Amino acid sequence: MALKHLTRLKVPRPKGKGAVVYIGDDGYEVEALVRFDRHLDTRGNGPETRDRYLAAAGRFVDYLIECGAFGVPARPSVIAEAIDAYPVFLRDGARTDWPDLPTLGDYAREIGFERGLAQNSMTPVIAAVNHFLRLARDHALRMCFGVQL
Repeated sequence: MALKHLTRLKVPRPKGKGAVVYIGDDGYEVEALVRFDRHLDTRGNGPETRDRYLAAAGRFVDYLIECGAFGVPARPSVIAEAIDAYPVFLRDGARTDWPDLPTLGDYAREIGFERGLAQNSMTPVIAAVNHFLRLARDHALRMCFGVQL
């Protein structure tokens, strides 16, 4: 599946390790995905799991950008609506019918996501996105309130 708002690049890193980075429309790496990649590295995930989780998070961030819920000031209700619609988007692809986000079907066609995911494929994608969201929440709590989780 293609990305509309992000560019995925493989770049060399020290010690011969390659890395995947996501560049936003502004030309900068998406910091949330950089942090998620570092977090996955420290957890000792295997390379395949790490690649799948990072790719799922990258697609999710691209989707959030499309919904106006990432990279711009957004009300909590806008963010919540986008997150609530994501499993339906994953399941239905271009057939997604979500009243508050009426362009999701068009977005799905633009990125080549016509049919949605098979049921067995949804569980690992949702797991990766939930992990990404937990990390983002924990980071926000640390930054705003000094809470250590």
